[in-house]
Amino acid sequence: MKRMLILIVSLAIAYPAASQAAAGVGFGASVGFASYSGDILPSSGDLGEAVQYGAVLEITAFPVIDLELHANYFSKSFSYTYDIGGVPVNTDFDFRDVSVKAIAKKNIFPVPMSPLKIYIGAGLGYHMMNTEVALNALGDPALADDPFELLSNAGKTSVEGMFGLNLAPPVAPLAVYGQYRFGRILTDNAVRTSEIEAGLMFKF
Repeated sequence: MKRMLILIVSLAIAYPAASQAAAGVGFGASVGFASYSGDILPSSGDLGEAVQYGAVLEITAFPVIDLELHANYFSKSFSYTYDIGGVPVNTDFDFRDVSVKAIAKKNIFPVPMSPLKIYIGAGLGYHMMNTEVALNALGDPALADDPFELLSNAGKTSVEGMFGLNLAPPVAPLAVYGQYRFGRILTDNAVRTSEIEAGLMFKF
């Protein structure tokens, strides 16, 4: 699947350059909330919700579908009681995920000349996850100042789904959009993501 994702991204870059017709391109930025559910860390359960930032490149060179390339940054810090050898230990987790997603989307219920577009989409993603863990009570206070990495840039593939709205005024080269995305990160344990974001896109 990693090779498939690289192929999709390569086609997205190469096709507009090779096409004789002018391709529509949009670039935008977004902010929203994302939540991670599933056993990413041993015994940790769900990570919950936090703010997520993103950027998107939209390519409308294809005849039936459009393509969006997303880059997102998610981070969350929280405290948790971690069991080590039957002894409960207070820990501080710092989780970060940098992800890229290639999603093909199609307008549904199209209305000619309408500034509002409703679309659905599906695609693949790649997540670089990193987690630092600080142990606060193991008999040695120095350990609290010496966090270690439980996940170090762990690259995982994901499958993604999307539902979105796009409002583009006819006389302005920009659009306001909102999206709900959901995904499944292909790890040993089921890890699911849920993302809600809103952003502004400039059209070229």
